[in-house]
Amino acid sequence: MNNRCWNTTIVIKGIAEWIIAGLISLLISSFFVLIYNYSGTHIINLSGATDYKWVAGQYKAQWAEGINYMHMDENGFNNLSSDDENVDILLMGGSHMEAIQFPTEYNAGSLLNEYLPDYRTYNIGMSGHQLINCLDNLEAAVVEYSPNGYVVIETDNIDISEEDLVCVRDGLVPHIPSYDSGLLYQLQRVPALKVVYKQLTDKLSIDRLMRMSDKTDVDTDGISSSRIEVLKEVLNQKAAVCSDNNIRLVLCYMPHIYVGEDGKLERDDDAEWTETVRNAADEYGIIMIDCFEAAKTEYENTYALPYGFNNSTMGSGHLNMVGHEIVAREIAKAIEEDKG
Repeated sequence: MNNRCWNTTIVIKGIAEWIIAGLISLLISSFFVLIYNYSGTHIINLSGATDYKWVAGQYKAQWAEGINYMHMDENGFNNLSSDDENVDILLMGGSHMEAIQFPTEYNAGSLLNEYLPDYRTYNIGMSGHQLINCLDNLEAAVVEYSPNGYVVIETDNIDISEEDLVCVRDGLVPHIPSYDSGLLYQLQRVPALKVVYKQLTDKLSIDRLMRMSDKTDVDTDGISSSRIEVLKEVLNQKAAVCSDNNIRLVLCYMPHIYVGEDGKLERDDDAEWTETVRNAADEYGIIMIDCFEAAKTEYENTYALPYGFNNSTMGSGHLNMVGHEIVAREIAKAIEEDKG
């Protein structure tokens, strides 16, 4: 009897030690995550302007790509001010526009407020949102923020498959999952567990993008006519939303780039499809900005690339400060030209 009690005590003590050790490990890991690479906890955006947003004033740390500590504004977006009233330019996009890799005052939204002082820019760029998500969110964003002049969607990829274009046209784009409560929400609040969660969701996102890139709508004669037709339907639909609200839609495109063997900057996209999108945008009164020539000029003058950071890989990854300066300058120039 005594031996049984003794064995039970040993087992309980061993389990307790394992639990304590696990909690200490989780605490230590979370501490380093908070210092090095903490992405925060996102919640559902009930307005639909984005699929989700960050908790108000969310703390973020980024040393894996760029170096920055920051807090999001009180609405859960990356702006110097939480004031979202009297917006003239509503800036949308994905992680490039969220721009947590460097101080907020250097991102495209803040720079636009400097370059166009007579216009108020508010940035709702949100990590994980591709062009199809932004197009899907467009109407709700216009309703939520009532911009006076422009809605600008920045993207690094306009190569949308016909299947995804149909989803945008028909309002069937699947929303990016997020949680306001429950077990997953609580677990995400633990920094070390959030890293694991983000790795899993990023893997799913990468797999999805790979599947999208494999969906080629090109036949032996080039881009399929049905894909072009659906593209036009989508752009016409979104341009109409903006026109009904007396604003203009701007599509700002910074293509992926690489340095060729001859040392010149080259673009890494489908030239035929890019031209197709540009022509369709022109047809429906959408301002399309292609930032490549500006990036090429910058590289020829300074050898600076718009993508990448010194502690990661130059030429790839997210837009850096140079990239954001180029995007902001090109948007400002397009708006000034539009206003005449």
